[in-house]
Amino acid sequence: MAAPPPETALRARTGPSAAEQYLGAALPRLGERVEALWRRAVEPGWRAKHELDVRQQKRLTALEEKAAQSPLALSDAAERADLTLSLRGEGAALEPLRAVLQLEPDHAAANFALGEILLDLHDEAGVQHIERAVTRDPSARAQGYERIWAFYEAEGRSAEAAEYRRRAWRQGDLLELAAPERKDVTGRDRFIPHELPEEALALIRVVLTAAPDIAEAYFVRKAVTHMPEVPLYVLGVKMKLPWYRYRSQTKERALVDRLVQDVPVPGQWFVVALNDHTATIRTFAWEAQWVQV
Repeated sequence: MAAPPPETALRARTGPSAAEQYLGAALPRLGERVEALWRRAVEPGWRAKHELDVRQQKRLTALEEKAAQSPLALSDAAERADLTLSLRGEGAALEPLRAVLQLEPDHAAANFALGEILLDLHDEAGVQHIERAVTRDPSARAQGYERIWAFYEAEGRSAEAAEYRRRAWRQGDLLELAAPERKDVTGRDRFIPHELPEEALALIRVVLTAAPDIAEAYFVRKAVTHMPEVPLYVLGVKMKLPWYRYRSQTKERALVDRLVQDVPVPGQWFVVALNDHTATIRTFAWEAQWVQV
């Protein structure tokens, strides 16, 4: 029999392992115990993931049945494309993504996802879709330019690759400059009108007016120096409490966390609880003529 290759021979074990030597007959039982503990630890996560997959698959099936009967609304079409991409992969998502773009040609997420899929298929049409996505959502420019740069580099088109590498690096530098002023909201900030379309503001109002624990709500943009074309919205809410109940940070934190999940604000935004600690922000809110929602 031929001798094993040198690298195999170097890895060959000629005696018992350290575990076998020190644990002896207890090693199999210990291994079983460790595996049982590991399975117990990860089982809740697996179960939750399985339940989520089942719910998402049912939702996708319902959307597909609905699409077979009549055209979907934009929100349903976008959800169908997202679920298809997540559950069935890129190939299956091509048609649903194109259906979204038939309804809204400038839809940023659909353009970006379709662009990436096409570039994976070595189809240069993906460049146009990513360019359209980052025009609608400038915060995605760095990632989009990096993706196009990688495509042209893989295609051996060095001039185009160099151009998009330059754009990606410049956008990365800009994001680094913009990051500090987008970390929080303070009384030192300046606020400006939100300029959100009325139809988008109406969706926000629906959630806020249905909340029994909100006394006041205001919506505005924070004025930023870097990347002002990417809005940074601020939703200020004052909690409604009976006179005999104390306001607590725990209750306000719960309200803020709930609004972050429920309010459909596009892009980057903050929720600020308006109280004694944020009195300066609330004063500036009135002075800046926040739009009450």
